[in-house]
Amino acid sequence: CTPSRAAMLTAKYPIHTGLQHGQIFYNEPWGLPLTHSILPEYLKEFGYTSHIVGKWHLGHYNDASLPTSRGFDSFFGMLDGAQFYSTHVDAMQCTLPGTLLYNGAEDYDTAFSEITSKGCYFDLHQDNETAPGYFGVYNTFLFRDRAIQILREHDVREPLFLYLAFNAVHSPVSSPHETYSMYPEIKNIVHPERKRFAAALRLVDDAVADLVSTLKEEALYDNTLLIISSDNGANPENGGSNAPLRGSKGYLFEGGMRVPAFVHSPSLIPEAKAGTTYYGMFHIVDWLPTIVEGVMQAQVNPELVYSGGPNGLGEDRQLDGMSHWEALVGGAPPPREEMLLNIDYLDGSLAYGSQPLGYDTAALVHGPWKLIVNSGELDWYETPDTIDGAVSLFSSEVVNPHTYLFNVVDDPEERTNVAEAYPHTVDRLLERIAHYRSSMVTCEWRGDDVKAMHTVHSTGGGFIGPWYEADEMPPKSSNCQDGFEIKNKDASFIKSNIGRTFNTEFVEKLKVGDAGATAASEGAAA
Repeated sequence: CTPSRAAMLTAKYPIHTGLQHGQIFYNEPWGLPLTHSILPEYLKEFGYTSHIVGKWHLGHYNDASLPTSRGFDSFFGMLDGAQFYSTHVDAMQCTLPGTLLYNGAEDYDTAFSEITSKGCYFDLHQDNETAPGYFGVYNTFLFRDRAIQILREHDVREPLFLYLAFNAVHSPVSSPHETYSMYPEIKNIVHPERKRFAAALRLVDDAVADLVSTLKEEALYDNTLLIISSDNGANPENGGSNAPLRGSKGYLFEGGMRVPAFVHSPSLIPEAKAGTTYYGMFHIVDWLPTIVEGVMQAQVNPELVYSGGPNGLGEDRQLDGMSHWEALVGGAPPPREEMLLNIDYLDGSLAYGSQPLGYDTAALVHGPWKLIVNSGELDWYETPDTIDGAVSLFSSEVVNPHTYLFNVVDDPEERTNVAEAYPHTVDRLLERIAHYRSSMVTCEWRGDDVKAMHTVHSTGGGFIGPWYEADEMPPKSSNCQDGFEIKNKDASFIKSNIGRTFNTEFVEKLKVGDAGATAASEGAAA
């Protein structure tokens, strides 16, 4: 959610933006610092008009953090991370039951007092104003229609960037009842969570098809580059599946980190490359330079990178992303051989707790090797295919940290921890993590702010929205400040968490030596 969206739009690792820990909740006063420029600000220099439709989730506690203050010319969507699809009631902490939340069974005026009196609130906005007139309208349809409107009203002679971020299929997953009659094959899925997931995702597919049809009707299609990607792996508890990969959204195993993506263009991708698969290592921070330096053949403005854009508040820091365009469409070798997945020093991968750990949880991929340091233990979750099938995540994070080394080329399912068999590789990758940590900034996470709900009820009309003035912000949390200097940072502590779980027969089969050199296959289709 928050860290990956920021990484995509800034081309910087979360440790370099302060977003290495947690996701933003409705009443937390933090977000992507104003010192970091984002993609629409880079594109504006080349005459682009930029629009965002859907999920923002990068901060909403002050006006300066809103999308239209950060380079986007318009915004229609949700500020927080999750909501009920038809009522637009924020779902990050609302627990009201029944059809009221899911389907908008009551009209807005009737539902308003019941919803807000229970500590819940609405989250749908157009630019910087609340948008109460869509109660009962399914989000995927709303966001599709707004995106189509933008395309129809756009001057075909001018360049356009449209960032369409559906909240589907984020929990709480739902779809209109008529979806099942439109697509009766979905009824054959017996597991209820998987059935809901399939129905909601089918409507996203339909929305993308409608978008492509509109591009063709408006004579925009031939000169458009379509990029489809995800911000993280699925949560198996909510109907998603990462099988056969290990783990879940919110954790450092491949099931939470490795996602499919594809790019499509009738004119920008050579015919010989159409339908091929790219096996280069690709991180979400690579999209910005791939678009600007690769597709547009332009230079990223160093003033936006180093000075944080027009406000001049940034730090002297380079982008972490790199362009893959020549490797994707030409014959150039993949440019990346290493990527940092994260370094976090507070507890709770999903921000429940956020106390200083006294050590880092981290992961890095170099070539075929992936080192996970001090992580919780997660399983492989089979996709349920019976009506009573259940998936329950378990993590021993904090109380029992684990450290793993995997060869994710030969063992993408992360079944065999070979850390004890390759101690020199562990040492080498620990040095690389330490290198990245030397440039890490303290985290931006902040806890609940009681003023947020006061604003919702007093001036927000039941809607979430900024509760600080202009670019005002609270001080950083003591957890972020105090936890930054970790107590257990030596290699001996980390190595003590390496379990004796490696498989000797598998190690012999690898035959890659202690410094293996083949590329990890983070695939993206062209």
